[in-house]
Amino acid sequence: MVRTYTLLLDRKPPSPPLRIDFRADDPARAFQIAQRESANRPFEVWEGERRLGKLTPMDGEFWQID
Repeated sequence: MVRTYTLLLDRKPPSPPLRIDFRADDPARAFQIAQRESANRPFEVWEGERRLGKLTPMDGEFWQID
């Protein structure tokens, strides 16, 4: 079942986060799409009103998950 997700990309203050709505089959695929679109910037993924998580790039290939 394809669902709608929201990607929020951090931008420099005072700009609000950039919001991108997109569709994916499941949360795992949503995070893959969001990571690709983030260009190594911190981002959040939401499904409706539910925050699925925030990822922040660290050194190398590592990401911090909140």
